[in-house]
Amino acid sequence: MSGIANVCSLDGAAYVTCGAKAQSYTGLAFGAHTFAVKSSFKTSSFGLPATFSWTIVTFATAIAATTGTPQFVVTGNTFGTTLTAKVTGAGGAAVGSSKVTFTAPSTGPSGTFATCSGGNPTPYTCVVLSAVSGIATASALTANSTPGSFTVTAAAEGVAIPATYALIGSANFTMSGGTTGLLVPGAARGIDVSITNPNPSPITVSSVSVMVSSDSAGCPAATNFAVVHGLNSSVTVPGNSTKSLSELSVAPANWPTVSMLNTNINQDACKGAKLTFAFAGTAAG
Repeated sequence: MSGIANVCSLDGAAYVTCGAKAQSYTGLAFGAHTFAVKSSFKTSSFGLPATFSWTIVTFATAIAATTGTPQFVVTGNTFGTTLTAKVTGAGGAAVGSSKVTFTAPSTGPSGTFATCSGGNPTPYTCVVLSAVSGIATASALTANSTPGSFTVTAAAEGVAIPATYALIGSANFTMSGGTTGLLVPGAARGIDVSITNPNPSPITVSSVSVMVSSDSAGCPAATNFAVVHGLNSSVTVPGNSTKSLSELSVAPANWPTVSMLNTNINQDACKGAKLTFAFAGTAAG
């Protein structure tokens, strides 16, 4: 019958006139496609279309870290940012359903993974499949009790070079110290605080506060002593070291300072009293 033609649609697009016996397409994107064809006469179509579906796949050629590097957390805690990586193939196209294995060191500074969708061959490994977007997401990673820096890798099957993540499990810093001279009523003394950084990398201490207690019942700290101020400047402490504020060139005026109050009552009970200083602070590194 004159006027009958084939009309074709690719991936749900509007039907257009196409070849009577064959239709070809080039430059199609990776992923699923559906071809539909039906006959038409002038402005009318006949019946349901015949369809054919297929998927164009690409093999993984690269993997790169997308989130989670670098970062640090205090030992024994869970890292705040999830480790993710993107798997790509030819032309940078995302590759889904690619098996990706995240691996942390089995000894020394490291961490363990929570349960992963593809399994955990060891506590230090996490197996997942990449999503359609190419993104592979590891489960939560918790630092072990050994402070230090370590590297986690994410390897995709068929890809020679893994993605890497620079991580640090950091230990809490500690502080100690006493006044630089005797405390007498009305006098204030600075504390040349010593700071111990057990981590392999430097930390910057941004605040230090002081609490005072006394061993003499007749000389309670709350009524006889006061904290004038804490640390008035930030200070960087090298890794694996103990340094005093004076060794770190912090001006004495910026040291935490305490004073003995002049209460205008007999304070003889404070003579020879032993004062204990407790410190708290914050740092980043």
